[in-house]
Amino acid sequence: CNAVGPAGTPFQDLSGKPTANAPEWTASFGFSYSFPIQDSLEGRISADGRYSDRYNFTSAYDPIGFQKSYVVLDATASVAAADGRWELALVGKNLTDKRFIGTSWEITNSPAAPGKVDLIGFGNIPRTVEARLTWKY
Repeated sequence: CNAVGPAGTPFQDLSGKPTANAPEWTASFGFSYSFPIQDSLEGRISADGRYSDRYNFTSAYDPIGFQKSYVVLDATASVAAADGRWELALVGKNLTDKRFIGTSWEITNSPAAPGKVDLIGFGNIPRTVEARLTWKY
């Protein structure tokens, strides 16, 4: 709260401030490529990336609620039947292992900070790698 309104009501003037979770710049990119291995097998590779500029993840524009810019990269390499019946894939998510806060909320007078405000946020998942088998019947 940074101001007092009518009848002493506290309020915050956020005129000219960007809305929460609104980076000035974002970008996404990706590609996929398939190639024959044999008559009955196909190889596939793909990658997708996302860039986000710096943003404030709090609704009240808290000065400590800024997320730094980041790039996240996901990739997949697979072998599949040429007829599409099955696919064995190795999938990597967040290969850059960037941690960021997507959304948050404030808790007033929590046990961790009596008389103050706690800022709690939801983060993304860290780097993960998985094997995936898809079978169509």
